[in-house]
This record gives sequence, C-alpha cells and structure tokens, in this order.
Amino acid sequence: MTKLKEMREKSGMSQSQLAEKSGIYIRTLQSYEQGRMDFDHARVDKIISAAIALNCNLSDLITDPEILAKIEQYQKAQK
Repeated sequence: MTKLKEMREKSGMSQSQLAEKSGIYIRTLQSYEQGRMDFDHARVDKIISAAIALNCNLSDLITDPEILAKIEQYQKAQK
C-alpha cells in the first residue's frame, strides 16, 4: 500500500473525493495509489495539493529517503 493511499484511507476520503479536493485527475490518483506511477516523483504541485487536501505533511506522503532528507533540510532552513 502506498503512503498516499494509506493517508487517503486514514482521512476517510474516497479516491473521487481526494481527486476533487486536490485537483488531481482520478485516473492519475489511481495510478499513484496502485504504484504504476511513482508519487515521490510527481510534480511538486500535485504532491502539495494532495498534502493540503489530506491535511498532512509532505513527509507523510513521500517514501524516498533522499527526498525526505531534502524536505527536512528545507524546513530547517525556513526556521
């Protein structure tokens, strides 16, 4: 199970609800959840839109350790 699907289910949203709320096409969302497309390497606006819709952190949706380290580095630089 992808982190995106895990967070969506945790939020109680259906795929269509998340698609509508995030602006991500439902077919694209399904591809991310099924692992046919890698959400870690999605466009930044899609990742941010999903995080906003799910009311979670970017790190809740990403699995790639290098990307997670960059997110953490960015967050520290903003403080």
